[in-house]
Order: sequence, then structure tokens, then C-alpha cells
Amino acid sequence: MMLPLLLLSLAWAPERQQPTAPAEFQLGAVSVTGVSRYTPADVTRLSALKAGQPVRPSDLDNTVKQMSSTGLFASLKYRYVTSGNRLDVTFDIEEPPWAMPVVFDNFVWLRDEELLAAVRPTVPTFDGTLPVNSEVTSYMTGVLQHLLDERQIRGRVEFALHNNQTTGKSQYVFSVKGTGLGVCALRVTGASVIPES
Repeated sequence: MMLPLLLLSLAWAPERQQPTAPAEFQLGAVSVTGVSRYTPADVTRLSALKAGQPVRPSDLDNTVKQMSSTGLFASLKYRYVTSGNRLDVTFDIEEPPWAMPVVFDNFVWLRDEELLAAVRPTVPTFDGTLPVNSEVTSYMTGVLQHLLDERQIRGRVEFALHNNQTTGKSQYVFSVKGTGLGVCALRVTGASVIPES
């Protein structure tokens, strides 16, 4: 008679609640695999993630979308592990070839080395070439426009795919339009038969 009563009381025992995972974590380590051109610091800078910041797993989806929109990656995936309220993320990257020559036209306010130094923080390893895709041209146009806006230089950056008649090869040309600048002087060198005037 006691045995059925004992079983009945066990059946009504309340279930133990499982601890719920936190909705927000603290970002721990950011790791990178598959890179040869970029450094892990380059990728972390492009991700805009900083160790110690609050982060949700859904934030990583947005981060990858933003990074992919630059055109600087052929493939970009991520994975993460959590421990308590800490989240460590790893980016698995495939890099595209950088094969398209770049020409900066009419950026008269900056010397070549100044322009390169200003571009490299947001276009890591920029060496005068870019990957071949439409995302990277839009991204570079935005980077250059931001550069002009920061320096309060009037003008808009435009992009064109140009065929170099000398080499017969294509190149990306980024130029500044609408500056309101006029020609102040024209100099001709190397002409001995026809006078400069």
C-alpha cells in the first residue's frame, strides 16, 4: 500500500529549471583563419569588434554582412563558443586575388603617399590594386568620399572602369568631380619645335 503512494508523490515532484543562456555576452578573443594577405589585426579592425564589448550572436551576423559588403573577402564565415557570459569568435576567411590596377585622378589636394596612407586603415594592404568585384569599387568610392568630407574638400568621388590604351588592360579609375576648380596655368615640357605659347 505504501509503494503506490510513494510513486505518486515522485510523479508530482517539480522539474528542475535549466539555467538559461544569457542574451548578451562579453566579447573575448577574436581569431582569424585562412588569411595570408591580411593580419588578424586588419580583420578585427574591419569588424569593428573590440574585446570586452557587449555582443549578441545576432550582432555577428550583422558584422559579417558589413565586412562582406566591402568586397575585400571572397568568402567570410564565423563561428563562436561561449563560456559563461564570455563569447569568443573565429572568422574563417578566403581572400580574393588583388589583380585590378587602381588610378586616382584629380585628387590634387593630396600627394600620392598621403593618399595611400589615408586609404590603408580602411583598405588594409592596399598596394595600388584591388580585387575584381562591384562591392569593392563601391566601398573604395565611399572611403575616398569620406576622406574628402573629413578634409572639407568640395567634390564627389566617381568610379569608372577604364581600358588603358597603352597597356590594353582594364583599370579602376576613381576621380573627383564637381570641385569648381579651374585651370590656373598650363605648362608644356619636351616640345622644342613648337613654342609653349
